[in-house]
Amino acid sequence: MTTDTVPTIGFFVPSGVGIGYTGPGVFLKRLIGPLRGVVNPRVYAGERPGHQTDPSLVPVRSMRVGDSGPLRQLAWALTATWWIIVDHRRLDVVHFHGTYLYKILPALACAAFRIPYVLVPLAAGADFSLRGRSTRIPGISQLVRFIGRRAAGGFALGEEIAEELRQGGVPAEHVHLIMNPVSASFFQETAADRFDKQTLIFVGVIGKRKRPLLVLEILARLREQDPTRRAIFLGPFASPSDRTAFTSAVSELGLDEAIDHIEFSDDVSGYMRNSSSIFVLLSETEGIPGALVEAMAAGLPSVVSDAGAMRDIVTESNAGFVVPADGDIAADAVSRLLADESDWHDHSSRAREHAERHFRAESIAEKYFAQLRAAMNADPVSISE
Repeated sequence: MTTDTVPTIGFFVPSGVGIGYTGPGVFLKRLIGPLRGVVNPRVYAGERPGHQTDPSLVPVRSMRVGDSGPLRQLAWALTATWWIIVDHRRLDVVHFHGTYLYKILPALACAAFRIPYVLVPLAAGADFSLRGRSTRIPGISQLVRFIGRRAAGGFALGEEIAEELRQGGVPAEHVHLIMNPVSASFFQETAADRFDKQTLIFVGVIGKRKRPLLVLEILARLREQDPTRRAIFLGPFASPSDRTAFTSAVSELGLDEAIDHIEFSDDVSGYMRNSSSIFVLLSETEGIPGALVEAMAAGLPSVVSDAGAMRDIVTESNAGFVVPADGDIAADAVSRLLADESDWHDHSSRAREHAERHFRAESIAEKYFAQLRAAMNADPVSISE
């Protein structure tokens, strides 16, 4: 491939690219946006009920998906493999967005057609991890290493994921750290009275992995000190059972009038810049959560769990606290930030300064493309090698 050729990148996204706040779709949109004209993106995506497709990421091929499960994973794997067989002459490189077990078959198809592919796991401890539940199935860890060795590269949202890629067979020199890109809207002017609002914000899919019920417990504790304190939950439910568990907990804790839930929104930045005081995310596993870096760009102090790269980011920036999954300890950390306006502003300024240096979408996209170009120019490895 010559350097003046516009490469065609196939982005495979089983979780979908809906308009509502979904981390993988938002990440991809901000990565592709600055590269328009530099690359020719072809999106292969899932379609989820209730998720309107983003006009800037209209899939060239798509399939209806729902809650995850073995049969749906198999359906996606077979469908994605068929797309690669049909379109292989059009693709210069394939980007597997979120590296799950159902990427094994399409990755093998890429190897068969000698199409370079890169692996982009979005959370540590997930299916690409050799310590994961799925990789303990006989033969699966061998397949993970097989596609890892043949990958042209791996992009990691944090050092923990980078190590999993290396353990999964991706050559160390082809593993690259990548930040979660933040669009310019999050860096715009913020409301002057955000501290006074005394409002927590949780952004992400409301499901067990993100521990939203723990955030509800923290809010209940905080309201014992100040009954005006509130929380915004912005994101869809992971499943009907998660919706039931969340609404039940809200009722049991007496928080019906203290919660604003927005399931889908095109303007996450407005809530962060104007309506909230503290960002809270206490996930079990993460990579580099887009919501965290967005919150920092908006100047929000953060209280997070020690998952993925969150500890390193919050500690390095000194823009909040890293806490265990303990309601009392986490509530105390939030309370400290909400008790002292001067201290809150110090954390806010450090958060924004760190985001300015590390998370602007344009600079991240430029580095990503340079590393992807190097991967495309490397000799692809076939199945037989």
